[in-house]
Order: sequence, then structure tokens, then C-alpha cells
Amino acid sequence: PYTRRDALRLVFKHGLLVLACTALVGGLAAALYSVQTPVHVTSARLLIQTDQLGAPSFLSGVTAWREAVNPEPITRKIETEMELMRSRSNALTVVEKFNLSSDLFPRAPASVGIDRLKGAIDRLLGRKPKPVSGSYDATAELLITNLSIEPLRSKVAETGSNLLELSLQSTDPALAPQVLAELLANYMRQGTLQNRRIGEQSAQLIGARLREAQTDLRRAEDSILGLVVKQGDNKAAA
Repeated sequence: PYTRRDALRLVFKHGLLVLACTALVGGLAAALYSVQTPVHVTSARLLIQTDQLGAPSFLSGVTAWREAVNPEPITRKIETEMELMRSRSNALTVVEKFNLSSDLFPRAPASVGIDRLKGAIDRLLGRKPKPVSGSYDATAELLITNLSIEPLRSKVAETGSNLLELSLQSTDPALAPQVLAELLANYMRQGTLQNRRIGEQSAQLIGARLREAQTDLRRAEDSILGLVVKQGDNKAAA
């Protein structure tokens, strides 16, 4: 039978191999840990107004909201706003403004280690190191990946509230709040511009309808005047 003495004999027999494997694995783990950058989480909260007034029927198709028999669910409105916040255009605008790089966002330790190893090899061979994910598009994707948006749970009902919590994971605790604030500011600017365009289109449509109404009113006045004159002529002839 296999005894404890047999196990100890195997350990002592292959002790150098066991120590070598332990040292190798420990060294790799320590190296990966040393290149891992601390991750910081920046949070913000935003209240979404979900009460919207219905637009008059003659503005249907122009304004964002129309009269409807069944009002749009609040959750759909909140989901729409969440997608607008994490839209690619919004992230790309922020990345270009701050000239962000991929180093601002956390990556897997193995990926960081491989990039540093490639950089060391390039320096050893006298080659110019290649930028790591230097394009704005790749950085915008990382920004969206590390951005979390969740509605807070209501404390009085089994449903979500209108309050959204945004969390951004980054490696720079000083720059991350500015990035998150710019994301929110750009989102609100887009909403303001959209409302302004809707207002301008609505004003143009109302002006066109008023001009049409004035034309119809003048035609009605001319018809009434013509009818009165015709009746007067008939009475005079009689």
C-alpha cells in the first residue's frame, strides 16, 4: 500500500523540481502583480425627468413627444437616456477633447506585461516602440467598456428609480472625475441642442399653419363680401 513514507520519498526525490516550479510560478505572479496599475472608481448620480407633456396633435411628427392613448413606459425613457450617455459619439467627443489614451483605463495584467515586454524588445533592438491602442476609436471603446450606468433601486417599491448612478473605472484618480463630468455635460448639451432643434421646427410649422389660416380667413372674408354685394345688387334690381 501507498504510505506517507512513500509520499515523502517522492517529495525529497523531486524536491528541486518542485522548488523550481514554485519559484517560477511565484515569480510570474509577482511580475504580473507589479505591472498591474491600481484601479480607481469615480461615481456620479443623475436624475432623469420622466414627466413629459403631450404635444398638440398638429405637431405630431415634429416634436419628440405626441399624444398617445397608452403613455410610454418610464423604463423605456430611462433606457433611452442611458444609451445616449454611453453612445460612441459622446465617448469619442470626450476622448478627443482630453486627448485620452488607453493607459487611463484598466487592462488585464497579462496584456500590460506583454505590451511592456514588446516595448523592452523594441528598445533593445533600437526600434521605435509602437503605440498601444493609440487610436481615438479604441480608446472610446475602452471608455464605454469601463463605464457602468445603473438605475438605483427604489427603497419604497420593487422597481427602479429615476436616479441613475454612473461609475467609471480608471487608473488616474485626478483625471477620471473630469472625464465623467464631461460625459454628463456633453450628454446634456446634446439634449439641449435636440430640444432647440425641435422647438425651431415646431415654430416653423406653427408659422406655416398660421399663414395658411390667414389665407383661408381672407378667402372667407372675400366670399362673404362678394355674397353681400350680390344680395345688394339683387335687391336694387328688384
